[in-house]
Amino acid sequence: MNQVMQVRAVDKLSKSVNLSLLNVFIMSILSGLRSILCQFYTPTPPKELKKYMKPTDDSPEDYMNRASNHLLKAYSLYFEGIEDEACEEAWRATIDALNALSVAFWKHRIESHKGLGIFVDWLYEEAIADIRDEYGNASSLHAHYYHLDYLGRATIFANIQQVERLIAKIKEAYSEILPEIGRYVGTIPLPIPVIERR
Repeated sequence: MNQVMQVRAVDKLSKSVNLSLLNVFIMSILSGLRSILCQFYTPTPPKELKKYMKPTDDSPEDYMNRASNHLLKAYSLYFEGIEDEACEEAWRATIDALNALSVAFWKHRIESHKGLGIFVDWLYEEAIADIRDEYGNASSLHAHYYHLDYLGRATIFANIQQVERLIAKIKEAYSEILPEIGRYVGTIPLPIPVIERR
């Protein structure tokens, strides 16, 4: 009886090992196919986005460098106590980071708030990057710039951190979804500010 149970256990184990190997094999094939398709796939912008787009000669790297610089300036202004300007710098970082991805896809920048919102939704729908929350936080920073005292100091800081997450997610999209654009990622340092508690 004990020997029969051992045989069944070994048989079960070998089936699960075979299934695990099969799963690994299938996943590696799918991963390879995805990277091949990404090299040839150029998505088209949504129709409603096209009216907000303008051609540009700037590279995605140019936009990402500007985004990083705006983010650093936002943190600097925040720690100097100039929250309203920090909010606007963080918003500019958001715009440039989103435009880096738009330029990478289509060599066009997006020139309106409405267009940026459409693009953020499209990135989510295409499973390229889910930055809806981060974009919403960045948008509230922009609103704060025009309506001072709209947000408290701690909320402003948290929202600037969301912009940093947005930039990181866009860089991740470069390296995972757009292999030919991934070369830009290694050359653009993501600022890691020193966070001071007051």
